Amino acid sequence: RVNLNDTYPEWLNDFLNFLHNPECFRMSTKELATHSPYSYPHLSRIFKQYLGKTLVEHLTDLKIMYAKRLLRTTNKSVLDISLDLGYDSVSSFNHNFKSATNSTPLQYRKTHKK
Repeated sequence: RVNLNDTYPEWLNDFLNFLHNPECFRMSTKELATHSPYSYPHLSRIFKQYLGKTLVEHLTDLKIMYAKRLLRTTNKSVLDISLDLGYDSVSSFNHNFKSATNSTPLQYRKTHKK
């Protein structure tokens, strides 16, 4: 299990584990909330209380971690990776990636490719 935390309720650990599924990256936050026992607004409040960041911020972190892995270990294009992650455009993916890592996806691949 990913992110198992004894201080979190079981449903939250289950939900966090569920979020690590790359299929989730293309879902809306409202769709994701249907996999928890709460409505999106209620889930959003509880999520921030427990994790100290919003669901959207957490998803962005997970997407960037997954993108970094794909850039290191595959030859997928940046466009394909951005589509896999549910971004509407490569430019928004590039912007989020650069904000998180201080490099573009291509710069990251060049310096971290295995």
